Amino acid sequence: MFKDNISALAALSVKLKEQPLELDYLTASAEGVDEFVEDKGFFKNLSYKIKAYFATYVEDYNSVGSNAEGEDVLRVWVNLGRDQANLIKEMSDSDFTSKTGIRVKVSLVQQNLIQANIANDGPDVVLFVGGGDVVNLSAREALVDMSQFGARTLTGVNGEPYTVSSYEDVMKRFSKYAGEPYRFTDKTGHTGHYSIPITENFNMLFYRTDIFDELGLEPPKTWDEFYKVLTVLQNNNMQVGIPNGSDSAVDSGIFLTLLKQNGLSLYSDDLKKTNLDTTTALAVFKQWTGFYSQYSMPQRYDLYTRFRTGEMPMGFAGYTFVNQLNYAAPELKGLWQMTTIPGTVMEDGTINNIDSGGGAGALIYQRAVKRGVEDAAWAYIDWFTSEDAQAKYGFDIETLLGAAGRYDTANRAAAERLPWSAKEWKVLKEQWDNMFINPVVIGDYYYSRNITFAFRNVVIYAKNPREMLLSYNKEINAEITTKRKEFGLEVDEK
Repeated sequence: MFKDNISALAALSVKLKEQPLELDYLTASAEGVDEFVEDKGFFKNLSYKIKAYFATYVEDYNSVGSNAEGEDVLRVWVNLGRDQANLIKEMSDSDFTSKTGIRVKVSLVQQNLIQANIANDGPDVVLFVGGGDVVNLSAREALVDMSQFGARTLTGVNGEPYTVSSYEDVMKRFSKYAGEPYRFTDKTGHTGHYSIPITENFNMLFYRTDIFDELGLEPPKTWDEFYKVLTVLQNNNMQVGIPNGSDSAVDSGIFLTLLKQNGLSLYSDDLKKTNLDTTTALAVFKQWTGFYSQYSMPQRYDLYTRFRTGEMPMGFAGYTFVNQLNYAAPELKGLWQMTTIPGTVMEDGTINNIDSGGGAGALIYQRAVKRGVEDAAWAYIDWFTSEDAQAKYGFDIETLLGAAGRYDTANRAAAERLPWSAKEWKVLKEQWDNMFINPVVIGDYYYSRNITFAFRNVVIYAKNPREMLLSYNKEINAEITTKRKEFGLEVDEK
């Protein structure tokens, strides 16, 4: 209760500082004259309510800003909050449309993209889409292969030409693994790239410097050092936080990180099965589940609250966690640091601290091709993922939402322009250079489901790790094979 009250008080103090002054109206009157407040009356108020009611049947509340209409209008869906969608609309009008002449209708939509495709009422462009949706839509031949786009010059406002980048040049803006979740090989054997990265995030290690100094500890650079620090902290009644997802599914990011650090990918090179039936995978699975079964690390926790009180002076979190600490825990200023995650010592003595990441991208529906606006759609994605547009969006959204809204752009040059301190950016860049993103396969959801089952059977019910991993791995591979056959990607040899 005490911790909750501290958290609530801190949150209230932040909100009070940002609370705007809201006025319904202002009146001006001479001294000694009673204030005049107009009374609209019963019938005027009733008329307004009736008009507002019928407007609900015709007004498009998903649209943001002015409603551009017409066959040549580019329809863009945004799967974020209204503040972000409003900003994207403003940028589209002021920076994109003013240069290219291409009108854009931005809609705030949070619905199933596959259903929109089936209904033949989808958008031309969708922003901030995860890899799972991209692969599922690609398998249904609903998306445009981005790799087909080359550099071109188009005619903009007042006949002025403007250049649109090629796919290869656009991808140079991102890390080498950024496009992995968005590639898909169809039944003809063609490998296409069906989305352009927008955001990218990965874990960093956060620790309380005051507590570490008091205990004579250094942040761990290897997993062997991590266990030593963990032991000291637990002996002093403190904890360490490794993210473990939600009640519905575990967060297997650390498991994937450990796999990669030991030279193993989750899926085989042909993406037809997993590599979880190997000796290396079993050893990593035992290490991952051992954090919770042997060292009693908490599966559910609020890192912000426990880090703030000192109960959890070390924990893993996405790098944007630094914004929450700077913004909502000012009393900790100078008492914490962010560093790279621990690594695995290789045979040659080097430390491999590669880290698993994730993100969201932008895609183009085949609907854009049918409407003849695919070039406009590509021009829009080229513009939005550019350094200038991403930096502007990052600055503006932080101005709007505060420091806690720091944007996790995938554009490396744009990220460097955001207001990171020199020290923060140095360590971020070091980890970003050692980051990977797993490819996504059709049926990938079965991995998430079954690795959760395997994890909980070992940690909660003390089942044998080897038996659980191999048993549930068979389920994963069977589902991948089934889905590949369903979409004509696998030949049934029966």
